Amino acid sequence: MSKLYIFLLTDLFAVSLAVFANAAEEKKEYAVIFSSGELPSAKLLESADLSVSDKYVCKYELTTENAEVGKNVLKATLTRKKDKFGVLNPKNPDWNKWDGFKCKVYNPQDFSIKLSFVVRDRDLGYGKPGGNDWDARCDITKVISPGWNELEIDFTILSINDAKDYINVKKILEWSFSGYSLDNELAILYYTDIEYFNE
Repeated sequence: MSKLYIFLLTDLFAVSLAVFANAAEEKKEYAVIFSSGELPSAKLLESADLSVSDKYVCKYELTTENAEVGKNVLKATLTRKKDKFGVLNPKNPDWNKWDGFKCKVYNPQDFSIKLSFVVRDRDLGYGKPGGNDWDARCDITKVISPGWNELEIDFTILSINDAKDYINVKKILEWSFSGYSLDNELAILYYTDIEYFNE
């Protein structure tokens, strides 16, 4: 086999790998891309009439702290009274084609933080007027340890808290993360881009 032929084969293989890698990168889809400047919603649902408020929305900002070079992450400052951020009326409300979404979360404290993920669909909204919204949403709890954490939310098990039915993943209304330390008034978490995935 000639050296030229081997060189051409090697070159073709390298090009094929590059094309494959680019195609894989293009197929990635995101719920929020902090690295490109996207932010969560400024206000979230607070009532059965679907009115919104920033009453419990935490302070957040884009930062290069603890981020890859050239990228931003979301820095969320959590307190007991303002402990959440999320997205109301997501740009893609149909989650049916994905198995979940994921991101990395950095906890700079020397203690763990209990994090709750809450999701609502358009069928149930915020629940019945005057009632508790617990049975109109899905809650999932995660523990964020000190350092970097891999966080995944599985869309295939989003059951409503009364366990009688599932969230309608084709009609997502709102999702949010909330959390704070039981022993400390203030805690900070850093989030990378939130990426949809399939198993």
